[in-house]
Amino acid sequence: VKETMRRATTRIGSSALSRGRSSYRYTVVRYYSSANEAKKEEIDKTVKSTPCVLYMKGTPERPQCGFSNRVTQILKMEKANYKSFDVLSDDVLRDEIKKYSNWPTIPQLYIAGEFVGGCDIVTEHFQKGELSGMLEKAGALNK
Repeated sequence: VKETMRRATTRIGSSALSRGRSSYRYTVVRYYSSANEAKKEEIDKTVKSTPCVLYMKGTPERPQCGFSNRVTQILKMEKANYKSFDVLSDDVLRDEIKKYSNWPTIPQLYIAGEFVGGCDIVTEHFQKGELSGMLEKAGALNK
């Protein structure tokens, strides 16, 4: 599949070097893939329209890392109804979800359109008894 690439040029500015004698202008060229933009929009739409979303490594039935496994087990104990996405099967998704949340690790849990956090933060909310209230408020609990 050939991706359409858009070229965006950004002028960074002037930089005076050698004690102000020389001035070098430079331009940074960045490439944005239309596939990346589409994936970002897809993530945004999913997070905002789904009460509980988990971006993880693997699937709830077959987690591919211990952190993803822990979060799925916590959600199972809470009887949460959630949608999950396997970032290992989609490289663009894996990159874009990290940019979307500005969080470098997977798994990532979103409740009611808000980024909750990764494994450690979800575990902390669960241990404090806060997670069930968040899920209930979002309408993401199986009754």
